[in-house]
Amino acid sequence: MACFFLISFFASGREHNWRFDDELEKIYKLAIDLQIDQAKALLTKVTDKDKELYKIYLQSLCESLDVFIGEDLVKFEEMEKNFKVRIKLLESMPVSAETLFLRAELALHKGFNQ
Repeated sequence: MACFFLISFFASGREHNWRFDDELEKIYKLAIDLQIDQAKALLTKVTDKDKELYKIYLQSLCESLDVFIGEDLVKFEEMEKNFKVRIKLLESMPVSAETLFLRAELALHKGFNQ
């Protein structure tokens, strides 16, 4: 049954993958390489509304990694506040695979630091 679901999912012809463009991929790689300040600096330059969900994801990832590595209580509290704001924003958007995916990812980011 699971195989049928996967076949029907991929046979639908729609693109179901999140794909970063070059700019977002660079930010992601900086974050993963723990160059958080550089990643955050580049994120401030992302203004395209079509990239809003990607930006939310990357902001959350940067904050989560920063808190995880630095164990800074002030940054943890800021991350907690930002998590609530981002979840409210996502809840205000129409329900879609992307918003549900992002809500789950944000919860994972937050969970890393609990």
